[in-house]
Amino acid sequence: MNPALVKGSTSVSVYVFVKDSSVTTGVGLPGLVFNSGSLTCYYVRPLSVAVAVTLITQTVTGAYASGGFVEVDATNMPGLYRLDLPDAALASGVDTVTVLLQGATNMTPVEEQIQLTTFDLNATAPDVNVLSLSGDAAAADNLEAMYDGTGYADGFAPATQDQIGTLSSGGSSALNFPVSADNTAGAIIDGVVFVGTQVGTFANIEANLTTFHQINDVGNAFDIVYRIACGATRTATAIQIDNYLNSNNDVSDILVFDHVGLVWDTVLELTGQVGAGINENAIPIFEKHTGAVGTPEAGNVYLRFETSGQTAPILFNARIVATAVAATSTMGYEGGLVYVDESNGLSSGISQGIDGTFANQSDDFDNGQTIADNLGTANIVVHPGNTITLTAALMGYVLIGKQAVITGGGQSVDSTRFEGGVYNGIWDYSGSGSQPVWSEANMTTGTYDRHVFLGCGVVGTITLGQAGVISVWGTCFPAGPLVVDFNGLATTLKLESWSGNITINGMVSGSTLDIHCSSGGLITLNGADATVNISGPVEAVVNNLTGSPTVTNNGLSLASINTEVDTAISDAALATAASIAALNDLSAAQVNTEVDTAITDATLATAANLATVDTVVDAIKVKTDTLPVGIIKNQAFNNFEFLMVLSSDHVTGAPGLTVSATRSLDGGVFGATANAPTEVSSGVYKIDLAASDLNADSVTFLFTAATADGRFITVITQPGT
Repeated sequence: MNPALVKGSTSVSVYVFVKDSSVTTGVGLPGLVFNSGSLTCYYVRPLSVAVAVTLITQTVTGAYASGGFVEVDATNMPGLYRLDLPDAALASGVDTVTVLLQGATNMTPVEEQIQLTTFDLNATAPDVNVLSLSGDAAAADNLEAMYDGTGYADGFAPATQDQIGTLSSGGSSALNFPVSADNTAGAIIDGVVFVGTQVGTFANIEANLTTFHQINDVGNAFDIVYRIACGATRTATAIQIDNYLNSNNDVSDILVFDHVGLVWDTVLELTGQVGAGINENAIPIFEKHTGAVGTPEAGNVYLRFETSGQTAPILFNARIVATAVAATSTMGYEGGLVYVDESNGLSSGISQGIDGTFANQSDDFDNGQTIADNLGTANIVVHPGNTITLTAALMGYVLIGKQAVITGGGQSVDSTRFEGGVYNGIWDYSGSGSQPVWSEANMTTGTYDRHVFLGCGVVGTITLGQAGVISVWGTCFPAGPLVVDFNGLATTLKLESWSGNITINGMVSGSTLDIHCSSGGLITLNGADATVNISGPVEAVVNNLTGSPTVTNNGLSLASINTEVDTAISDAALATAASIAALNDLSAAQVNTEVDTAITDATLATAANLATVDTVVDAIKVKTDTLPVGIIKNQAFNNFEFLMVLSSDHVTGAPGLTVSATRSLDGGVFGATANAPTEVSSGVYKIDLAASDLNADSVTFLFTAATADGRFITVITQPGT
């Protein structure tokens, strides 16, 4: 498939499929990297010379870099590669550009011709000017009027988005709502105070058509306001009024409050009469006459009866009822996701069913958060490439921000899970919920209160911002030079399965660092009076702590192994090169003499020497026995955890599933595992693996469930002792 891109596009990544030329089955060729032997990339624009593209290293989810080249997934998508196109290739001035990748061993050349257009084919509103439809200019005008809402509205016209927006996912049944309050005890909207005297109360209006809320004039005038509360997620469409004005030739205005323009709209003039005949009036009203969803006035309608300069007018209200329909919609928010694209989003409102959908992404993160709040969902997707700065608390959400840059401004983020993306700034934990979790993200310089990092790359200076809490990093690694600053706080940081170099600054009394390394590098400790516990393989530990720190170093380094071996050799008093050289050029008599002397004088291995060797060997064994081991062949392993994601978006964790598990032993046929998986939470499941499930050098597990992607996991077992 040849892609189409807008002329002048920048920072564009495309995906190309490379076939393996050594076979005829059409399979992909895995294993290529940016500097694979003889691999070249060129592009050419019409009537121009070929231009070489310098390929550079890239990551699957890394930010755009011209010439970036990386394999997407050698196991599940062999042969598929990401290529970051140079901006110059897509510059305006031509209609196409052709890209050619070739040269690597067993590689079928890949040619991609890219169409360059003047407008974005994927835009919600592409810049296309249609002057007529089938030669009919009026038809084009009607289409435009329907699109921008300026007036095409006969009985056969399609529904507008506002009309569609009043439909909810569960239907839009209309309900009737009575008066819930009035201004007889004080103003309830727009500062309007009650004028007149009352007989009965507004509760009389709801009972029947024979009881009334009677409003008598004061100085030939009255002014009464009623509130009708229709519910925070509903919009009124009409008001039914059953009443009469008992004053011949007098009139009273009936008004409805406009929540948008903040004015009163006159909707009817009630004429006085002689006698008690009830007038029935059905008054249609508009969306602006109902308080908007998400505001303090959500669902409220205000009806006003006002007159002055009359002759003793008396108002008899028998019944006032508003008809309202559901105002919210979940259409377009599949999976409960609200979409934000501050770079290219076209949605600037907060209307449910219209704004923040996948097809009409919000251009403002705050609006997206408001939509999520109004919908009752807590899932926000930030479009790749966006740069977002938080301006409000974000508590109890799931934020999916793959390839987006998100900056915290000191807002509370309790109970929120961040998936993917690049993070910096200030992140607050208020203690109102659980600690925030960042998963498979890039954590950069910033201040972080209590937190959990899972599978994250960490770089820059990470400042701990809260005392008396425990923060945890699981299976994280340095994505560049890394400093963790305890900031002079008595707080705790636990690093599990850490790999790489790390420098710790600002430790004080009460600061605690627990670090278990899977392949640790250089650990540097700075500060005073702290508690540090180190275990697992490390390159070295540089302890610059002053005062009275407690450092427990059970880490096993190559240097410590060398020292122990050198000590063992020295203690064993083995023959040295110097002693052997002394035997050169000896006569037979001298040899005999030397041998006799050696037999007499030689200090051969004694019980004491052997005991020393045993002690050293035991010391080495204690440390090697603590080295981490993997999963043991033919030995049961409990609580093996894995993540299941929804097949609808391939990202969101899939809770509440019944998961089936099978395994293949050393390339054999898949068979059922001894035990069934059970759920942990948030799409994470666990299974107890029996010895029979692990009786192979290589075991591949397949976990499947309805509505979720299948999950393959391959385990290389370790031999038993």
